[in-house]
Parts: sequence; structure tokens; C-alpha cells
Amino acid sequence: MSEGLFPPPQRSAGGRRGFSADDLAWIGICQRLRASGMPLPDIARYAELVRAGAGNESYARLRKADASKHTSAVKRHDADGGR
Repeated sequence: MSEGLFPPPQRSAGGRRGFSADDLAWIGICQRLRASGMPLPDIARYAELVRAGAGNESYARLRKADASKHTSAVKRHDADGGR
């Protein structure tokens, strides 16, 4: 993977990082995925699929499969009382 979860932020002339509304939305998505128990490697895979673009047929299929797999894991976790 050439990038991490987040693309490099834009920097001001003084070196301060600046984040767009899209950057902040993506950070929020990653936070919610992590809070739901999704492992970082799975979030990184999701990030790769997002970067691949919505026009990519395999992109949609893989994202749907990953989301379904994670939803099932969260439901099992909840059914086990959070263990």
C-alpha cells in the first residue's frame, strides 16, 4: 500500500497541517470503523478500496463483502455480550 489510512495533509507556508472537509469526514469514518471493532488492517484495506474509485466494479463488490463481514462480526460480538 503506497499510502496509509490518510493522504498527506496540505501544509501552509509555515508548515501547519490543514485539513479539508473531506479529510475530516474520512477521519470520522475511520474513527467509527475503529470504534466498531474493525481491525486496522481491515480499515487500511477499506481505504485502498475507496482510493480505487467507485467506477471500479471489483471495488463495489469488495466493499460490500467487507462491510457484510464486519457487520456479522459486530453482531456476533454483541450477541456474546461484548466479549
